[in-house]
Amino acid sequence: MFVRMQLDLPAEASYVRLCRHLAETVLSGMGVSPQDVNDVEVIMGEVCANAVRHAYNNPSETYRVELDVCPETVRVTVRDHGKGIDLNEREKDPREMREGGRGMFLINTLADRVDMSVLGGTTVTATLGLHYK
Repeated sequence: MFVRMQLDLPAEASYVRLCRHLAETVLSGMGVSPQDVNDVEVIMGEVCANAVRHAYNNPSETYRVELDVCPETVRVTVRDHGKGIDLNEREKDPREMREGGRGMFLINTLADRVDMSVLGGTTVTATLGLHYK
């Protein structure tokens, strides 16, 4: 079974929680293991929070969230058309950071693969293998 969820959301923190909840509902309903559901929720929350915090100076902007669930994998993609990020940020050790900045470390730790591009904004795609109950 293939499921695709696509949302265009305002760059406001309140919508990050909504994304996490929708991902949890979809994946749990498909019988995905609780650990994988949790990992996807964390990844989605971190990537969306980065878009909200860093992409824009104006909260009236929007970003796009996609959740693609295939039988063996799930892919989370978040696209914004904001100012972009420094791709070197994803390589930093979180112990070297005073406040914040741990999101990309978590995403890279939990996902099997993470792709980032900065072209007319930032796109982060995280892919994970799925296990079922």
